Amino acid sequence: MSAVSAALSIFVCPTYIPELQEDPAEEVRSISSPDRWEVAPEDLRPADREKLVRAMLWYSFERPFMLASVEVATVMLLEVEYDWSREATGVVFTILATSGTVLSLLAAWGIRWNLFAESKVLLWGGIAGLVGCALLFEWRSSIGLTTLLIADPLIYGAALTSGGIAEGWATRAAMPGTSFSFENYRVRDVMLTTLSRMIAPTVTRFLVDLGGRSCYAALQTIVVVLAFWSLRSSCALVWNHDGPKKQDQPQKTTKKDDSARKLTEPHEASPEPIPQIEKP
Repeated sequence: MSAVSAALSIFVCPTYIPELQEDPAEEVRSISSPDRWEVAPEDLRPADREKLVRAMLWYSFERPFMLASVEVATVMLLEVEYDWSREATGVVFTILATSGTVLSLLAAWGIRWNLFAESKVLLWGGIAGLVGCALLFEWRSSIGLTTLLIADPLIYGAALTSGGIAEGWATRAAMPGTSFSFENYRVRDVMLTTLSRMIAPTVTRFLVDLGGRSCYAALQTIVVVLAFWSLRSSCALVWNHDGPKKQDQPQKTTKKDDSARKLTEPHEASPEPIPQIEKP
């Protein structure tokens, strides 16, 4: 299935998008960048745009690995260690999909109404994945099932929510006629996503069978930390370290400045009094 999906994506899906007559950059900035300290990906320098695309390509491999690992390991752990039925494990997949949908809708709603910037969604998505990895380890056997059922939706939902923003950033940062053009990005994105989806289930099943939940938690932690680093590097590129523009900042004036300005400003000529002629 992965090979068929890769073939369809490479040979069937278009890699060229015709140019629009109207430039939607201003509209995109007004919707996705409410924070003045965040720079739009298309406004970055060419070197930074290339770094952003490369970071998102790494995330194209890490994100599917996280999702596939959660799907495979959850089923194995629930059926083997906790003796759940197949019907019950199917309910867990419904919870995972619902969590991802709810988080994605909340993120889209918040970005649309300028409640927070896209970079904050990415960063908090990475933090949520790290929290989920901490819960994957079985600290106490009495609450092991509870922490597993909390950790999986956190990791799964955060990865789904961050994925859409990451792909959008990479598409906006791609530059035509370069090694990180949109066409090259899409081909590499499909290849890395397919490769990750292909090897993640096998590696995860092997580690769960070898060492149980602890081995799976260690593997997921490594992948989530790498994904967080990719997201953090991307956010650092779009953060405007210079702050708002100088003309946007209100200038503070002091009494000394006011007095100096009054001395330098030309005084208005006072009207001369009109001489009155006395009547004889």
